[in-house]
Amino acid sequence: MAESLRHKPYVRFVDPVTGPHDVIAVLDGWDNGGQCFKTLMDIQQTEGVRYVTACYAIRPQFGNGNGTEK
Repeated sequence: MAESLRHKPYVRFVDPVTGPHDVIAVLDGWDNGGQCFKTLMDIQQTEGVRYVTACYAIRPQFGNGNGTEK
C-alpha cells in the first residue's frame, strides 16, 4: 500500500509506522483550488486504505503577509 501512495500527486513521502496506523503520508502544496483535496480522495479510494485522517500543518509564512505572524 505504501508504494502505491508514493506515486500520487502532492505526496512528499510515505512511511510505514507502528501503532494505530499502518502508514503516514505527508502531502505538500495544499491549495485552495482543491487539487490536494482530490489527492486525499484518491488516497482514500486506494486498495487497502480503510480510512484517512487529515491533519493540517499551520505555517506562519502563509499568514496575511504583513510580517506580524509569529
